[in-house]
Amino acid sequence: ILAGDDARLAAVVAIDVGDKDLQQCADSIIRMHAEWRRAVGRGDVSYKSLSGFSMPYDRWRKGERFVLAGKDLAWTGGGRADDSRASFRSYLDNVFMWANTVGLARDAQRPARADVRAGDFFVLGGAPGHAVLVLDVATDGAGHKRALIGQGYMPAQSFHVVRSPEGSVWHSLDGDEVRTPFWVPFPWDSLRRLD
Repeated sequence: ILAGDDARLAAVVAIDVGDKDLQQCADSIIRMHAEWRRAVGRGDVSYKSLSGFSMPYDRWRKGERFVLAGKDLAWTGGGRADDSRASFRSYLDNVFMWANTVGLARDAQRPARADVRAGDFFVLGGAPGHAVLVLDVATDGAGHKRALIGQGYMPAQSFHVVRSPEGSVWHSLDGDEVRTPFWVPFPWDSLRRLD
């Protein structure tokens, strides 16, 4: 969607987006978290929908499926037990349909600013809202913290490593807010973490 030489982009992550307009900013946070957990043998992920409905992968891989039931979601049988890569990816696409920035902002942990680390994210819930992922944190000899930041966006598109508004790949973590090139600044009280 964006030109390869867009000055706001530093890199594109080689991970599929899928064939539907689902993997947007909040979904990208969930996707990276779920992929990391699965890669390290901790695939017992669970996410919540906007309504607060719990969507654990453990139930999905056992053959249950969540479906719209009235105004909320409900679990139903009908699937087959499957822990394959394709099943995991299908689960994530289904989570993406129901999760969003509002739910992530509400349900994720709130780490202390001093404890910011790779895997944390900043999220401003809304319609639309936005979320960006902290990919790495570095501190220089003078104690100044910087972060490498990535994001998905709307419509669904590749996950990007984004440059700071000043053009650096490192975003300053020293101020009262964190500035990125695609959204309003993120205040520190928007910092979140998935376990």
